[in-house]
Amino acid sequence: MAVRLQRVLLLMRDVGAGVRFYRDGLGLKLRTETATYASLDAGGGVDVHLKLATSESQVCTGYSPILSFTVDDMDTAVPRLLGLGATLDGPVRHHLYGAVAAVRSPDGHMVGLVQGADLPGGGGRRLPRRLRRHGRALDGSREMGGQSARVFKPPVPSFSCLDTGGTGG
Repeated sequence: MAVRLQRVLLLMRDVGAGVRFYRDGLGLKLRTETATYASLDAGGGVDVHLKLATSESQVCTGYSPILSFTVDDMDTAVPRLLGLGATLDGPVRHHLYGAVAAVRSPDGHMVGLVQGADLPGGGGRRLPRRLRRHGRALDGSREMGGQSARVFKPPVPSFSCLDTGGTGG
């Protein structure tokens, strides 16, 4: 049995802000947009659908799901997403295989960013200088594009995300 991911549906507080985040921030192609629904092409036959939530309990987020995107330039992508309302969920980390970051969309969805680095001799991009010194990885932490990184602090809702609406017991 062949299985292929075809679409991801995200419930949103603000579909327009979600469209700006995924279209303008990550470069997904907008297919359809209304006040309550949008569809974006994520490439590879996968669509991201944004639907207006009908209650606050529908948009309680944790660490799942995590959408992961490959970006060409982490130093450009992170500040652009921060400017569109994202928050960093931890520092940008640099490894020999590339840079990784976790951000939260304006609605709190986890979005992983990966910028791959070709190893020397691979014919592609070279490792960033900060990772090439003395042939070993160094901590590449720094301010992103002159912007201070905003770290995610979950909102304190007036209800419990685990509250099922029952009377408890």
